Amino acid sequence: MPVKVEKIGANQVEMEITVPAEIFRNQLKKTAKKVAGKVSIPGFRKGKAPLNVLESRLGREYMWGEAADEIMGAEYSSAVAESGILPVSQPEADIVQLEAGKEFIYKVKVFVKPEIELGEYKDLGVEKTETLITDEQVEEELKRRQRMHSKLINVEQGNVEDGDAATIDYSGSVDGELFEGGTAEGRDLKIGSGSFIPGFEEQVTGMAIGEVKDITVSFPEKYHSEHLAGKEAVFRVKVRGIKRTELLPLDDEFVKDVSEFDTLEEYKEDLRRTLQENAEEGSLQTWRGQILQKALDNAALPDIPPSMIEFKIDEMLSELAAKMREQGFSLEQYCAHTGTTDEALREQYREPAARTVKMDLFLEAVAAREEIKLSKRDLDASLAETARRYNLETEEVQNALLQQGELERYLNGLLAEKTIRFVLRANNFPVPEELPDEEEAGEQANETGAVPADETGAAPEEPGTGASEGEDSGATEEG
Repeated sequence: MPVKVEKIGANQVEMEITVPAEIFRNQLKKTAKKVAGKVSIPGFRKGKAPLNVLESRLGREYMWGEAADEIMGAEYSSAVAESGILPVSQPEADIVQLEAGKEFIYKVKVFVKPEIELGEYKDLGVEKTETLITDEQVEEELKRRQRMHSKLINVEQGNVEDGDAATIDYSGSVDGELFEGGTAEGRDLKIGSGSFIPGFEEQVTGMAIGEVKDITVSFPEKYHSEHLAGKEAVFRVKVRGIKRTELLPLDDEFVKDVSEFDTLEEYKEDLRRTLQENAEEGSLQTWRGQILQKALDNAALPDIPPSMIEFKIDEMLSELAAKMREQGFSLEQYCAHTGTTDEALREQYREPAARTVKMDLFLEAVAAREEIKLSKRDLDASLAETARRYNLETEEVQNALLQQGELERYLNGLLAEKTIRFVLRANNFPVPEELPDEEEAGEQANETGAVPADETGAAPEEPGTGASEGEDSGATEEG
């Protein structure tokens, strides 16, 4: 089947596909038999009406169009395989020639996976930022722990101060009229939390218990209640009570109450160790992200077909929906709770989706150049780790991947992780070396990465590269 491929734009090609007249005639007969089985034609048993009768009844254009649609769908995959292109969008087909006794010719426009021109990605000279926890940071963390273990006490007399929880009654009006949702009794307001209309908390500060005061504020121009947006409101406020944070003294008794240590100095040294470990981990993650980003920046990145970004957004939203379901919410409830819409959520994910697609393309190119492939040992180790995480058998994980059609995506994620480790090691990042495996040496997963059909597996967590955000996916580091 002759196929001509022509580049017509950035990452877009047009295939002209020619189908021999005989093949189209055979398809037309099959279509006629299929259509005849669905319609009733007087004088013919169902499914027995010939093509010429169907053309007379339903129209020649309809019958030939049905046949053309079926043959285009059937031949498209063959044309893609023959031409060697990698489509990343749905095809747009146009008929060029559809005449009796002649070849059936049609054209298909489709976006294809862009090619990335790699730059330097080894020995980039990106250095790790050293971190050293200061005495001031230890003291700040100690104060944070002190606040965390504080308690609220009722103030019998006095005025509202910053940080207090004031119990208030209020009623709000606009143009002298009370508005819905503007009245409450016994409401606790944390001063400094910013949870109320701008300017409200500041005017409550300084009020005494029992004091009544009119507070004037303006609603933001972009307020969720449109009838109040931008309008000036007057709230009559009464302070019914004040609760104030009481800090426990930072001494040995405090330490004994909140930790396993006996003295304040021991506690501070433990805080320093914890802060240093956290800072070191953060520094490593930052260093990792900087290496990958510089390697990506050195590459010549093409324009990304919109369909690839949309597909990645779909993946991200699907993962978000799964996380919401684990917490007992739907994606619709999440949008309602956060005050967003489906469209706004997609836009929010557009930029990170584009970054992820670019990093995926970069990693694919590196893997191809460096001939990085998955061994059976790589797959076995990852499946075993996933099984351990979910308290399943390895066979259950394999079976789930096969049943859900997620095996290829899973393997792509593993290959991306292995490629990330290669790039990191090439830039002196402390990634454990791959361990030698004499039994599996040279054994590679097959091209599709398929697990043997008799090997079985439940819903594993799919590995992701996380490359665009500078976070490792957590797959095994041994290769």
